[in-house]
Amino acid sequence: MHEAPCLRPTRSGRTPRPIEQLSLCVPWDVCHDESNDELDWLEDPISFAASSNPDILHLTDAMRALDADKFRVAIKEEVDSHTNNEHWVVISKSSVRKGTKILPAVWAFHRKRRIATQEVHRWKACSNAHGGRQELGVNCWEMHAPAAGWSTICLFLNKMTLNKWVSMQVDFVLAFPPADVECNICMEIPAGGHLNASRKTQCLQLKKNLHGQKQADRVWNQHMHGRPLARGFAESEADMCACFGKSTVPMICTDDGTFMAPDQSQIDECLALLTKSIMHPKTGIRHSAFKMTDEGEVDDCLGIKIQELANGTIKLLQPRLINQIINDVGFNERTKTQPTPASPSTKLNRDIHSLLFEETWNC
Repeated sequence: MHEAPCLRPTRSGRTPRPIEQLSLCVPWDVCHDESNDELDWLEDPISFAASSNPDILHLTDAMRALDADKFRVAIKEEVDSHTNNEHWVVISKSSVRKGTKILPAVWAFHRKRRIATQEVHRWKACSNAHGGRQELGVNCWEMHAPAAGWSTICLFLNKMTLNKWVSMQVDFVLAFPPADVECNICMEIPAGGHLNASRKTQCLQLKKNLHGQKQADRVWNQHMHGRPLARGFAESEADMCACFGKSTVPMICTDDGTFMAPDQSQIDECLALLTKSIMHPKTGIRHSAFKMTDEGEVDDCLGIKIQELANGTIKLLQPRLINQIINDVGFNERTKTQPTPASPSTKLNRDIHSLLFEETWNC
């Protein structure tokens, strides 16, 4: 029999009593249903295939695509932007402090399409640090980053529609790197990066916040959040990612911004404040300017198409997501409905002792 451990008294002086007996025993097969066994043989994977979206590619697929030349141009633009803006510096691996983990570099490629026409209008290449190799408490801590809530977005879409406001979408250029890196982080030189450096003997020391880190969104959000406030904007008490200017409402969703105001001149005035650096009158801290691209009026938000109707109302659509789901489950023009539909009142629960399901979706 094991002896009861000696427990220290609490701050109030009370001596806790050890647990003498477990009140409930749970069979192993209830807790372990082998649903995660496929993860056991994977050691720190870079990513899982979570989507069938053909416009999100890794390096090999992008270089084999018909529009590979577009992605090569995007790679050069990405590397040149980081190098020219001193977001990183090339150092010798031998100079890296012993025990410091050098994170792998991962390329992510994306074709951006217009929601209405599905026309590709931008090819993006993003150099990422492999956040999956970071260690909590060593090179990352807090990771949560807020974004404008959907209820906030819907509220101002309603106000815009009812009051005939104007709107503008912006995209923050190199959104994350304007913020300083949170701690000392080194990264491998990206493949095909054209840095004239040896990937075997040299690596990159990050000076600025880079995509892919576990805390990258949070660091960028903290950097960005104080800039509008320093320029006289007021933060919403209900949603910290919505601010109020004189008559303008900027809302931030990670690296995208949406501005709404009664007329265009007020949005232009707001943008003029954000696109120039200022000195805070009280703290004396200089706040850098934001670099943004004008994406036109709000016609899509978080992947949702916003369509203006003839009667002055708006309609929210998700054609791309719906078509993607239909393709994923194998529905097509030959798919037929079943004569007996599923009962809406029946709750489907997991049956860990049943046979494996091997039917097709469109049987």
